[in-house]
Amino acid sequence: MYQEEMKPSALAKFLSVYRYVFVDTCSLMEDSFPKFMDSLTASKEYWNEGLQIIILGECIEELKKHSKSKEDANARISATRALKIIRHDKWHTKVFTIIKPAKNSIAFADNAIFTNVSSLRIQNKILVITQDKKLTTDLLKLNRLDSQRGRYLDVYRINHQSDLEVNPGELPAKTYTKKHDASSFQKLEKDTKEKNKTANKKEEPSFNEAQKAVLANDEKLMANLSNSTYKDENKIRDIDAQLKRIASLPSKEFSSLQLKLSKVDLQKKKAELIQKAPIKKEEPKKIPETKPLPQQKEATLWREFGQKPSDALRQLAKHYHSIVRDSSIDYVAMVHGELDLTEEDLAKVDSLAFNAPSFRYRKGERTYLFNKGKDFQVSLEENEPIKEINKPTPAKEKPQPKQEEPLSKTVAKKETKQTVPAPKKAAKKSVSQEKKEPVVDPNKKLKVRKAKKKTTDNQEVVDVLVLVPSKPASKKETAKKKIVPLKKDNDPKKVEEALSADKVLNANVHNPNYPKDKALADVKAQIARLAALDETAIKGLSLKMADLKKLEKSLH
Repeated sequence: MYQEEMKPSALAKFLSVYRYVFVDTCSLMEDSFPKFMDSLTASKEYWNEGLQIIILGECIEELKKHSKSKEDANARISATRALKIIRHDKWHTKVFTIIKPAKNSIAFADNAIFTNVSSLRIQNKILVITQDKKLTTDLLKLNRLDSQRGRYLDVYRINHQSDLEVNPGELPAKTYTKKHDASSFQKLEKDTKEKNKTANKKEEPSFNEAQKAVLANDEKLMANLSNSTYKDENKIRDIDAQLKRIASLPSKEFSSLQLKLSKVDLQKKKAELIQKAPIKKEEPKKIPETKPLPQQKEATLWREFGQKPSDALRQLAKHYHSIVRDSSIDYVAMVHGELDLTEEDLAKVDSLAFNAPSFRYRKGERTYLFNKGKDFQVSLEENEPIKEINKPTPAKEKPQPKQEEPLSKTVAKKETKQTVPAPKKAAKKSVSQEKKEPVVDPNKKLKVRKAKKKTTDNQEVVDVLVLVPSKPASKKETAKKKIVPLKKDNDPKKVEEALSADKVLNANVHNPNYPKDKALADVKAQIARLAALDETAIKGLSLKMADLKKLEKSLH
């Protein structure tokens, strides 16, 4: 009972070396094939993973033809028996892997096996089971191919005891063995090949570098002169270069060379080419006078690319922080950005591209220039540049405080009216008043005050400049003067954080589905960020401090 497992296990050990096993039509029709099938089915539980025993569709087609034969009864019975075994295996044991024939294939089974094996043997170990001697001989020749390297191929057949044995083919005396078990015949053949190679090497004369250069250029010249697309000017130039090389060689070295184009042939060919198209002598180029280049303005335009014009235009809108809106929505520059673009504009641009690859599209004050290369590229025309968001705004110059003029000058500038000489009594009073005027300390700060004084006769009003000492500053005023404004932080990380939050906030605020309480919290957080930063250091803000405060009021 247990000895019955010996034969299947031994068969599994033998098949464990191979990746693919092909079974030919003649082996399927062999009388000992049913008994071999029993041991093969029993050995399936011992197989390695990935082992495939293949029956090609061309073999099954041959079995069907033989099963319908009326002339040969033995072939009809054997083919019918094989088809019955294959059909039973398909529904129960599934030992065989059946491959469908190629569409419109006229190939026979032997040809199909040969082509599949020759391609698979490069990386896989293959076994072929066939009774055909001619097919065996052809398959074994693959092991000796010099143009193709691959794994060694084995060919076996089923004997009368339902065992596998080596199929020697048509010439058993000239069997092909593995490379490491090379026969004496193969060794002799290799030795003769090596001897021929060494003999050929000895026969070749040794050339120096100058001779090798002449030989190499001779072959190139032969190819270029026969090429109709190669320019005549280049041909003449190559001929001149080859003639110089030949002239530099000594007569002995030149005579040892076997050239396809001799010196005489080159001269004749050159004369023919000169007659066809005379070469114009190149005039010495005049060196243009160097003039100082005008200072060019920095390019502020930006180009974007896309498979369609609409894709490129959409990318350009993203660069300028603009939103492509629906045509039913009104354009608001603060919300939609600098570019006024709609979905209809994108559709129009795509339709214009069918008629001309390069075109202009004007929308409002903007003109978009489209060019077709591998992809479409779009840019704004140079005469209408857009305001670059990333370009820093020039700081306004602060007005310089006016320097206070000295007191003596201010007094000199004041003009007084000419007064009528008063009577003597009034003059005496004025003298007495001048004597009674208090002496003012020049080190103290003084203020100038203009007062109007009437004369005694009430005839004329006189402007009088009065010097008033300034009041001492209060404690509150001194405290206010000492307060210095805090320097705002210009940390680049905080600036980047504010810019990224600005982009997200601009989208969320104009999203009707975004909750108002979250939008209000985001606006307050952005106001706090911008308050700690210098606005001149922030480039490309879509929502500035004034806009944020308006949004905060509207969201309350």
